[in-house]
Amino acid sequence: RKKYGEMEAIKGVSLNMGRSEVTALLGHNGAGKTTLSNVLTCEVLPTSGDVYVFGKSVTSNPYSVRRMVGVCRQDDYLWDELTAREHLELFAGLRGVPADDVPDVVQKWLESVDLAEVQLGYSSSFSGGMKRRLSVALATIGDRPLIVLDEPTTGMDPVSRRFVWRHIDEIKGGRVVLLTTHAMEEADLLADAVAIMRKGELAAFGTPLLLKSEHGSAIQFNVLVEKGDVERADAAIKERFGGVLDFVAIESGDAGNITVNITSIRQEGDSEGVPVEDLSDFVSWLDDPKSGVTEYGFSNSSLEEVFLKVTEEKHNQAGGNVQDDDEEYDVCCDCCCAGCIRCCLKGCCRCCCRPKPKIKEITDVPGGGEGESGEE
Repeated sequence: RKKYGEMEAIKGVSLNMGRSEVTALLGHNGAGKTTLSNVLTCEVLPTSGDVYVFGKSVTSNPYSVRRMVGVCRQDDYLWDELTAREHLELFAGLRGVPADDVPDVVQKWLESVDLAEVQLGYSSSFSGGMKRRLSVALATIGDRPLIVLDEPTTGMDPVSRRFVWRHIDEIKGGRVVLLTTHAMEEADLLADAVAIMRKGELAAFGTPLLLKSEHGSAIQFNVLVEKGDVERADAAIKERFGGVLDFVAIESGDAGNITVNITSIRQEGDSEGVPVEDLSDFVSWLDDPKSGVTEYGFSNSSLEEVFLKVTEEKHNQAGGNVQDDDEEYDVCCDCCCAGCIRCCLKGCCRCCCRPKPKIKEITDVPGGGEGESGEE
């Protein structure tokens, strides 16, 4: 647990991360991901409980733990006066890479994150994506057994992102890698295990395949029908297959779209799930012109689907609800365009949909006048 005053940033999180594995830490902003990362790196100490990194306690032996950790934080901490190569040479020396091996190791790391061609350039001249790649390289060089990467690919173009993904996959052998990210594609591709946090709690933990089987769909069908025929097609599916497809949730849209989620398919020896022959009958019905279906497609469950479902379930269990804007904002006037702008600047108009502190945050930008920060 970690508390800041009366606010609990982490609430009884317990998980194990294995060697040679990437554990992806997912969660909304403010879910506690960065706080958990900071506890692992001894940036902050837990209020209660403990974390053990290869047998070393972060509460009783933080200095030993720090010597085992390589960190890439959300912000880039680089020296403007040093080149990319000089950065890596410095970190390699500090982390005990033998002097004779430093040139080869540094060159390998530069090539791995696609910075070899600009290795003599000063970091001050780098783009945001190049700085992130250099930060990832600095975090992983040397023999640190625990690597913490806090949103490492933020601001990268797709090509650079794939260089970093390949680099992470190459260096994970024998190490524990914790990756916090908002990119579900990234987590699905790299992670051997996924931890989903919500409001400081561990909402779900397991392999991507396990989480998809528990919270996602084995197959999702997206069925298109003629506009206005949604109810008829929905009723036909329920009447014809409702007693057969026991593991089906049907969501009818209002624009001729029906989504059918089949949560599991019965394999040989299983007692639960949709039999393959019934699934085949369903597909044959979709192909029948008399069904009224104009088009259909199917896909496997995604990690994004799992994330949305898990966080929504936890939100509902906590009794959370979203207040309507009408309850939170008062309309001060029936405003036209110009009047609306004036009201938005005062923070009193419903159409701005943001409370006063948020408006203050926008207006108190550097160079915009003195005042307190509106930072959350």
